[in-house]
Amino acid sequence: KDSAGAPRPFGCGDSAPGNALCSASMPQVDILTKGIDLFVTHGGQNSFVEAITQQTPVLVVPTVGDQLANADQAVKMGIGEKVDRPPPSDADPAQVAADYRTEIKSKLLSMLSDPAPYKDAVVKASSSYRGGGVDEAVGVLMAPPPAS
Repeated sequence: KDSAGAPRPFGCGDSAPGNALCSASMPQVDILTKGIDLFVTHGGQNSFVEAITQQTPVLVVPTVGDQLANADQAVKMGIGEKVDRPPPSDADPAQVAADYRTEIKSKLLSMLSDPAPYKDAVVKASSSYRGGGVDEAVGVLMAPPPAS
């Protein structure tokens, strides 16, 4: 239940804080448009580009495929950090999960305590992703050719 005693939405469980939003799906672009400080994401291509175009730094927690490359790219571009999944091991699964959560929390707090470098980098990166979209492309294609 949340702080008002109402039942928690899908997926939150009892251990999530009252200010956590849990849902089977979220209007991701709408949330990013609101100007959040940091986006914790798996780093899939859509999420990655949406974060950049909305000028939102990222903490990427990749699992497979393009997520791994995007996590590396976020670090390289300076727009975020990454926390890789723990590799398979014989260690106690509960301890591995606890260590993983601790690493995510540490990176999250570090990024939030000094957000300026990430924000500056993502603002610069967004200019290359914001070409004006379909309207701009149609305008360029439909414009009369320059006089010779």
